[in-house]
Amino acid sequence: MSISQSSSSKQPRWIFWTVVVLSATLVGVAFPFQSLWRQQSELNATAAQISQLQREDQRLRQQASLTNSVSAEIDLARKLYQLVPNGESLIQVLPGAGSASSTAGDPGFAPLVNPTSTTPSVSTAGGPTTHRSSSFLGRLVRTLEFWR
Repeated sequence: MSISQSSSSKQPRWIFWTVVVLSATLVGVAFPFQSLWRQQSELNATAAQISQLQREDQRLRQQASLTNSVSAEIDLARKLYQLVPNGESLIQVLPGAGSASSTAGDPGFAPLVNPTSTTPSVSTAGGPTTHRSSSFLGRLVRTLEFWR
């Protein structure tokens, strides 16, 4: 019986050591490759950012070369800052009253209204009651209602 026990105990040891060696090899190979893979993805992201910045730099250099001439500078000064050369004057022609323009809905272009002929546009229904007293106490109460 001692022979069968010794042969059966050797087989599990062989399997155990094989599993240990394979596990150590897997850990020894997987971690460095995982780190290299992560670093490679970071390098790819950085390279993409660099190429994007190079394209933007190229575009800005091209734009700067276009605005490097005297006529382009004068045109930019006229458009952006409404500057004119010496001896000239700037005149802006506004659209007529009947023409449709992009500022047609602007309330700043509406005609002025007499304040005494208008009704208040703010509804006070459900809100705090207003005191129409002209005494000091009435004005004080209205002022304090603002802070409520």
